[in-house]
Amino acid sequence: MAMQPNLDWYASISKQHGLSPRCPFASVYRCPRFYQSLSLLGEAGSTKIDPAEDRRLKEGWRKTDLWPVTDEQATSISGPGNEITHFSHFCPEVSFDRFGLFATDLHKYTDEIDIGNAHKVLRKEGASQDDWRWSWWHIVPLHYTECPLYSLIKLEKGRKEVTENQRIWDRITRNPVYVTIGLLGSIASIIALWFIFSPGNVIKQDFNLESSTTNKNERIDKNSKKYMGENNNPIYPKLHGDDVLIPHFLIENIKRNENNINYVFDPNKPVYSAYDFNGWLISGNSARIKLKYSIITKEGDYWRAKYMKNKRFHPVQIIDTTLDNPFFEANIAWAKIENYGSNWNNFLFVDMSERSPCLCLGEECPRNK
Repeated sequence: MAMQPNLDWYASISKQHGLSPRCPFASVYRCPRFYQSLSLLGEAGSTKIDPAEDRRLKEGWRKTDLWPVTDEQATSISGPGNEITHFSHFCPEVSFDRFGLFATDLHKYTDEIDIGNAHKVLRKEGASQDDWRWSWWHIVPLHYTECPLYSLIKLEKGRKEVTENQRIWDRITRNPVYVTIGLLGSIASIIALWFIFSPGNVIKQDFNLESSTTNKNERIDKNSKKYMGENNNPIYPKLHGDDVLIPHFLIENIKRNENNINYVFDPNKPVYSAYDFNGWLISGNSARIKLKYSIITKEGDYWRAKYMKNKRFHPVQIIDTTLDNPFFEANIAWAKIENYGSNWNNFLFVDMSERSPCLCLGEECPRNK
């Protein structure tokens, strides 16, 4: 029986702490996460905030130290095409008002096949009608006291400092003397750059292809330059919070295994991240119960493997989806890490601690310990 983050659950935690049943800062004027969540719901089919008010609120909150400075911290929605299936870093108060669940992350099932399989399991369990698993693949319950912004807003720490700094900056940018100095500096910089990079003065650079790129879990191999991708498409996986973003380059290389040599990637089938207690696909039908898997969802040029940070896994597809229990090695086609290049074992996102190369990103991966 899964825990249900309903109003009774929420209020009981508040009562234990001697606090108000609902968050006292649940307002677009008191909390930036509440504002972000409510604003994004307008893009997901709910009533939108008035555009002028939305712009004013966003501009006001962005001037405070409560506004997220990285994508990993920001409230977001995503999904394939025009469909919204992922709600991340949401205010639980907004989630409850819209979905009836006090949760900060909510993720829908990928397709009708996954919904059907989940409903079959729930019927066998005798799950109640209000069980969230009928509608959602995964959620992360959250009480407002565990929200990272709650303590900051309660203490109002940093707000005055940011506001004062903004006022000082506004005064500087409106002073004609400082504006003139800034323009002269910009002109001087442009002239210097033109001189350096003009014909005959270009400084030759010798780029080291083995140096680290934007992600500390990547290492570009000299012999793998041909795998840089066409049309500047990304080919290297990277971390995004607790998730791993996998480039389409690798997903489309889901081709075959020893039992099914003719299988090729099927864009109409779901993609999974497959792993077990040892990070590898155990051979034979008897090992089915040991295999773990979760849905990987496509987002632009990447596929998101939820909560795969520090885990050894393979992107895979199920070959015969009509079986009652299709998750065993002979029925799985996986992406070949070897397709990254001749020296693929040198990549920091490839783990070689077991008998086959797997993806593994994070400081706890065997290669990075």
